[in-house]
Amino acid sequence: MQVRIVIYMVVDKNTDEIEALAKNEENIAELYRKYGDRFPDYKDFWDNLVAEELEHADKLRTLLKNWCREWSEHYGQVQYYHYKKLLEAYIIRS
Repeated sequence: MQVRIVIYMVVDKNTDEIEALAKNEENIAELYRKYGDRFPDYKDFWDNLVAEELEHADKLRTLLKNWCREWSEHYGQVQYYHYKKLLEAYIIRS
């Protein structure tokens, strides 16, 4: 039982961090949307950036969903390490 408590604590901590990253992507998208409204001559440009930021948020939430599911199924450091590295790689590429 003690192992499960520790695992849930790790999952909760990391889900908050990943969700914060996803919300940040959405906030950036909203900023870009406002730029598009402010500069209508470049609206297509800003709309493309909005779509990219929303896609980033979606990918982060998909990663989070998969990570939590696999973590809860396996209760192991291997899955945590694997998804932590995937997240780090995603952040570096973005």
